[in-house]
Parts: sequence; C-alpha cells; structure tokens
Amino acid sequence: MRYGYSAQLREDLNSRVLAALRSRGMVNIAVVAEEVRLRNLDENIALEDVERLVMQTAQLYGAAMELDGLTAVEAGRFMSLPDNPHELPGIDRRHISGGQIAPAAQLEP
Repeated sequence: MRYGYSAQLREDLNSRVLAALRSRGMVNIAVVAEEVRLRNLDENIALEDVERLVMQTAQLYGAAMELDGLTAVEAGRFMSLPDNPHELPGIDRRHISGGQIAPAAQLEP
C-alpha cells in the first residue's frame, strides 16, 4: 500500500463518492472503487487499496455506505450460511412456532 496518490486519483475519488451520494443517497464502496480503479489504471493500485480510499472519502462526507462485495474480506472468516436465508444459524427449529420462539416453560429438554 502506498501513500502518495495523484491529484487525478484523489479528484476521481471525491467526485465519484459525491456523485453516488447525490444519485443514490448512499455509497456502494465496491462499485465506486471499481469505477475509480478503472479510470486510473495507469496508477496500478490494488482494488483493496481503492476500496479503503473510497471508504475514507465516504466517511469524510458522513455518507451511508453499502459494503457488499468488498474484496478485502478474508475468505475463511465466515460462518456457513443456513439453507433457509430467514433462519439464523444455531437456532433449534423444534421450538419455533409461527416465527416466534416458544416461552421457556413450553420447551422440551
């Protein structure tokens, strides 16, 4: 990771973050970072570094951020997701009735 970035890259970061904030009311970090990276290919900056810069710029403006799809997330650190996306992992379904967990007095051992 380097610390000296060109004026063009910094201007692109600023303008893309502000454009996303004005048009959508939030900043999708992964999308904006890819746009900035593609506009500045000659600087040869890793996408992870551009994502960090976009996040810092969005924080500067107090923008709401969408973090889906960040490439800087470590692969092995996620829990396996349940088959049913509405089910939390670790909940015993036997005690769920109508979307709510039964009171403790009704639970079977």
